[in-house]
Amino acid sequence: MRLHQSGYKRPTLIITLLAPLALMTACATDGVYTGGDAGAPHFNQIGRAPVAAAPRSRTTTVAEAIPGQSIEAVRRRVEAYLGRAGFEPESVAGGGLYTISGDRMASAEAGEPTKAEAVCALKALEKPEMYATHVDVHLSPASEAGVQMGIEVKVVELDANLLSGAFSKQTCQSRGVLEAALRRAAFGG
Repeated sequence: MRLHQSGYKRPTLIITLLAPLALMTACATDGVYTGGDAGAPHFNQIGRAPVAAAPRSRTTTVAEAIPGQSIEAVRRRVEAYLGRAGFEPESVAGGGLYTISGDRMASAEAGEPTKAEAVCALKALEKPEMYATHVDVHLSPASEAGVQMGIEVKVVELDANLLSGAFSKQTCQSRGVLEAALRRAAFGG
């Protein structure tokens, strides 16, 4: 084999030139978050600290008594509020107890109400695509005249990875705005 001008044989020259490229590729993809439920601590980007992991319990439950109200009146007001807020409420009755459930979907562009109602962790290289909000309102007769009401809210954000296009979802922390609005509606306000 003939020597190149620098004194290296061609295969050695090619390996010498390609080795740094292979090393850079390996370093650039090491630890990149690929979606799914890997969580924030598994993501590592040069020059940035990992996003702090959000608390695990993100479903908000609020329970309180509403004195002097009938369960039917509270149910109608809660259903009306959920309908106005873009949910599709459904009531299930059993033994004098009611569960009113509702779901609302919103794209990230039209997700302004969801952004005001919940806090979702920011993820590097992830773009929010859609929000889903699920509400359960449990109504039961209170020991005194009135209604016992429990509220559960769960907000989920669907994110798209900007590099791979893979989708992942995360449960967000409620700000209490939706729960407060449901309490006002139950009281007739």
